[in-house]
Amino acid sequence: NKSDLPVHGKTALQFEPYTSKILEVSSTRGDGLEKLKETIFQSSVNNWKEQKEGVIVTNLRHKIAIQAAYDSLKSGINAIETDKPLEIIAIEFRDALDRLGEIVGAVTTDDILNRIFSDFCIGK
Repeated sequence: NKSDLPVHGKTALQFEPYTSKILEVSSTRGDGLEKLKETIFQSSVNNWKEQKEGVIVTNLRHKIAIQAAYDSLKSGINAIETDKPLEIIAIEFRDALDRLGEIVGAVTTDDILNRIFSDFCIGK
């Protein structure tokens, strides 16, 4: 930043080891802003490509739900590949959606039925 201001000798020497990563930018004149944007973008893209693991889950309940959703999706794909009935495929994908809904707080059909019948005493 402030590439429009003069550089003093001692200050410039302090940053010499890092000059390959320094971008000269002047927000006053607008110099170097496009290069800064491009560098930030490329850095983000490169970091994204280098990631081996893309997600960190810190809640055990979420981890279990994500794993269950993943397993259901794999089962659904397997059901498609082995020509299982559409009902079986739909059940697997619905289960995956329900597991993900547990994480984001979506209300499931079972939740609605449990709420409706929680106040009723059936069989008396």
